[in-house]
Amino acid sequence: MIKCLFTGQVNSGKSSLIMSLAKYNSNLQILVSQDNSEESRDTASLYKNKVSSTAYHTHDLTHYIFLIGNNGQYYKYDMIDTVGLIDDVYTEPDLRNSVWKLFYNLSKCDVLVHAINAYQVKQSKGLSLLNIENEIIGYQQSKNNKSIICATFSDLKDAKKGIKCIRKAYPQIPVIPLSNSTGRGIGRLNRLLTSYAEEIVCNNEAS
Repeated sequence: MIKCLFTGQVNSGKSSLIMSLAKYNSNLQILVSQDNSEESRDTASLYKNKVSSTAYHTHDLTHYIFLIGNNGQYYKYDMIDTVGLIDDVYTEPDLRNSVWKLFYNLSKCDVLVHAINAYQVKQSKGLSLLNIENEIIGYQQSKNNKSIICATFSDLKDAKKGIKCIRKAYPQIPVIPLSNSTGRGIGRLNRLLTSYAEEIVCNNEAS
């Protein structure tokens, strides 16, 4: 199973992004595991917005397990939703443990999807991320692991400026403009996750 970690600031749209991916693949069988074991998995169907029935919680994380793919090739993904990041995340006692678990799962994940609200990025000031965001992206780059940056809320006014700013800051990482309300970019993200899964599975089989 491919592990994909979703990170981003509070209200960056990362949780809605997982829902959009689930709905995009809603014609597929949805796999639900209450304790992350193959032996005890149950099956369910996804109906419209009822994605919550596919979730289970472990250590301040929310897991959504479903199939992703295209052109007849599908892979099981564990989509892991993490705590929303804030400016003083390290000084908040209630969040310290959640952040530790975030980084632990980051070290174990196959793919990182980081959401940045493109509408809030001010081109005149450049891209200003939280320190923890830079640490998350920098860690993934240092390990040469697969990363995707989702420029969310791309349908809003001035979002184009934000998208350009994000791409300039991270030229080595795919940046996908996304809109959870219109569905823009979800197909492209789905294809990229499928291609990453193909590569990961091939590398695992070769090793």
